[in-house]
Amino acid sequence: MKKLLFAAALLSAPFGFGSAASAADIAEPAAVDWSGFYLGVHAGWTQANVEDSYDLVVPFDFNADGFMGGALAGYNIQTGNVVFGLEGDVSFGSVSDKGLCDGTTTPACGGSGTNPDFDLDTTGSLRGRLGFAMDQLLIYGTAGVALADASVSDPLQGGSDSKTHWGYVVGGGGEWMIMENASIRLEYLYANYESKNYALVTTPDEIDFETHTIRAAFDWHF
Repeated sequence: MKKLLFAAALLSAPFGFGSAASAADIAEPAAVDWSGFYLGVHAGWTQANVEDSYDLVVPFDFNADGFMGGALAGYNIQTGNVVFGLEGDVSFGSVSDKGLCDGTTTPACGGSGTNPDFDLDTTGSLRGRLGFAMDQLLIYGTAGVALADASVSDPLQGGSDSKTHWGYVVGGGGEWMIMENASIRLEYLYANYESKNYALVTTPDEIDFETHTIRAAFDWHF
């Protein structure tokens, strides 16, 4: 009798292992589907390299930087491992600088130690995204159009002005699905904006600039 029971156990073992394997397969979570609409918030650091053609021996160039944060929204479509979509964002903050002549009293700087103050307070973009999904991880590139509201005030000339600049933006990053409907990301964006003439008192300032942004974001997927 013991021999018969032992033989029966051996014969049934493969079926038992097969059933356990099937149960394990069923229990495994499905691959992440990145398709759908999402909303998010973002925050990070922006540096602006600004060229000001104010007609003095020394131009008033700026190396502005500061914190910016805001909101974003987008829609993804996934085909196999390829994810493509459209995303828009808006950012608020203060990216500012006083330029090369800050505190300098040379004749080239007007002899007063003052110069235009540059401030970038609002930016936005509309971008396409193309990425490669590896289950919970999405690596992507992005490109599109950008706009920025900037202002210049000049104590030496006694005037101030503000303009909206259009440009282009490119970048990329990585996004990680941390739970079923939520993801976090880290990304870099480069934007280059058109030149605009700022109407100050004595002479117009022609200003153009580029920005480098590193930011993190949290997205909620629907």
